[in-house]
Amino acid sequence: MRLSRTGVEGLELGASIALHGSFSDPFSTLATGPSAHETPGYPALAAVIIDLFGVGPEGDYALHWVTKIAVAMQLALLPVLAEYWGLNALTGVLAAAVWLFAGFPLLPWEGDFASLLIVILGFPMYRAFRNQLSPSMIAATGIVWGLLLLLTPTPLFVLGLWLIGLMLNSPQSRRQIALLAIIPLVMVLPWLVRNYLVFHKPIFLRDNLGLELSLSNNDCAKFSYALNAGPEGCFSNSHPNYSYREARRVASMGEPEYYQLRLREALNWINHNRARFVSLTSERFVAFWFPYATGNLRHLGRPSRDNWITIACTLLSIPGLILIWRIDRVAAGLLGLWLIFFPPIYYLVQFEARYRHPILWATFLPASYVFTVLFSFIADKIASLAHARKLTTDS
Repeated sequence: MRLSRTGVEGLELGASIALHGSFSDPFSTLATGPSAHETPGYPALAAVIIDLFGVGPEGDYALHWVTKIAVAMQLALLPVLAEYWGLNALTGVLAAAVWLFAGFPLLPWEGDFASLLIVILGFPMYRAFRNQLSPSMIAATGIVWGLLLLLTPTPLFVLGLWLIGLMLNSPQSRRQIALLAIIPLVMVLPWLVRNYLVFHKPIFLRDNLGLELSLSNNDCAKFSYALNAGPEGCFSNSHPNYSYREARRVASMGEPEYYQLRLREALNWINHNRARFVSLTSERFVAFWFPYATGNLRHLGRPSRDNWITIACTLLSIPGLILIWRIDRVAAGLLGLWLIFFPPIYYLVQFEARYRHPILWATFLPASYVFTVLFSFIADKIASLAHARKLTTDS
């Protein structure tokens, strides 16, 4: 695989940075000009890889290995995080083993890097409810939050609710909480300034929401990307990566204006097709939590290994969260925070299994905890029977 002309927006932007020195042209069909289609984190990483290894197979190989390293670091941290949260290191070992057995594909996307940062944040997010954070810990936590937002803006809701939770019930002072909010803002500020200078209007992190909503909510839309981009889908007429006509519109109007137009189209369609919108949203909700390889809930086919493992862990995570709540409400609350408030935007846009990747760990940990508790129960029963047998023999 090459790292340019792939139709992957993050790679196209990375190639533009490395080869032309501009954050431009996210679509492979046509040069459409300056962009804020994505936040700069992943394109910047891709640009470094392309600058060092080129856009050919060597660059693809290097990016693949960098992604592998990020995943390996995430999985290596799971036992440490589980022990830190009082869930037993075995819980994290099982969660990592399940992830490896599932064999999730490594994708040219920011998700695996975001999940690494989210797992790292699990340590200070938990500690902040237990003890006052030191100045260095506050600075480090704010920086990691900033890096995460530069990869993806999706965790913004989680950040805001975590800060509110700290205000309501934690040993952190108002000044410390303010710093935890200000540092990420300072981290993303240069990007916000860049967007204003380039587009002469404020754009917060990225501007592609209008396009995604329009692609996902229209007369022809199905609930999943697999269907929308397939032979019977409408991408050939509506997506700038598939339609030369739409790419020309982006280039002539400018990206922000084009995306605002698509946002108005989406909102107008939703307003006049509420029943269909609710139906699509329901399908996307179900698909996010119970993904299938076919991408079509009406024709399920046979789920791939990573899909059925995800489905099984999703079901097991419910009793797992209940068990965790009984021993540590902070740990259960943080898991719930990520599981509830990270995904909502993905219920509004077409389903892709990769959207779940950044929070798979939050599903696998409680699911694995069920087995940890079960193993402990069986071990206690065996020990009790052995002890009873020994007493009977001695008597």
